Amino acid sequence: GRHVDMAALGRRWSSYCAPLASAAAALCAFSNAHDGELVFDDVYAIVQNPDVYPSTPCWALWSHDFWGFPLTSDLSHKSFRPLTTLSFRAHLLWAQGRLSDETAAAMHRANVFLHALNSALFARTCQVVLAMDVHQAALAGLLFAVHPVHAEAVAS
Repeated sequence: GRHVDMAALGRRWSSYCAPLASAAAALCAFSNAHDGELVFDDVYAIVQNPDVYPSTPCWALWSHDFWGFPLTSDLSHKSFRPLTTLSFRAHLLWAQGRLSDETAAAMHRANVFLHALNSALFARTCQVVLAMDVHQAALAGLLFAVHPVHAEAVAS
């Protein structure tokens, strides 16, 4: 017969505890952000930003700031976040160019999912790269998942 090393199996499963707990904490912490409309500066960053719309060439994202202004313009405050703008553009393409409360809710849900994934990856990185034990990595991952600094990026 085949012998199962229960200790090794337990260690293997315990390596998933910190990432799973971190992802679950992120999903719980931001569960109220799954629905909603565009708020705060979303109007400027998404609705009024020409780089979010397919009519603007994709290369413009690499020469414009977060708000859609050319980086060389006096109107630009030089905030350069092309991947964020690209994600807005992808959401809008998925929604077939329609910005609505439903599109906004889908954007919020995607942000919450991505934050949960990042929280899990952070906890796993703590285990593998920083050689933290399961408890240390879980604490670090949980803190990352629920820290208020992420509220604006995830929930709005």
